[in-house]
Amino acid sequence: TSITCTVGSSPAGSQPVIVQVTSTGNSNSNVQFQYALRVNNVAPARGSYGGDQLLTIVGDGFNGSNLAISVCSQACQSITVVSNTQLTCITPAATVSVSDTTCSLIVSIGGLTQTVSYVYQANLTASVTSVSPTRGGTGGGTTLTITGTNFPTALGAIS
Repeated sequence: TSITCTVGSSPAGSQPVIVQVTSTGNSNSNVQFQYALRVNNVAPARGSYGGDQLLTIVGDGFNGSNLAISVCSQACQSITVVSNTQLTCITPAATVSVSDTTCSLIVSIGGLTQTVSYVYQANLTASVTSVSPTRGGTGGGTTLTITGTNFPTALGAIS
């Protein structure tokens, strides 16, 4: 005997397959169905060595249970489950900064993992070389001139 059905949505992971017979109750078996974890896209896919960049991860099977995200083996911060198909997190600072570094961004949920690439990119990393003046009053109001490299030119892109 066989039954055909269509499963509803669920977070990634294994779920028991139970047949409920109205007149006699539930089936008993240890058969499991596994909902897949999938990562389709990460945006942006590259950022500064300094970290602190908001990433949006799009895929399927996301939930808040046993969820971890790492970039280059370091934990992403402030993980938010926006929906079953979208996560956000804040990148950690890179541990190396000698050249562009491509590494793994890993999403883990309940023992399932998906890996995509993320790039820490040198030319996206602002570098401060000096500040003038180097002192000011505790009441604020001192205007600083900050010198460095890789500062964006777009108005409002710096804070």
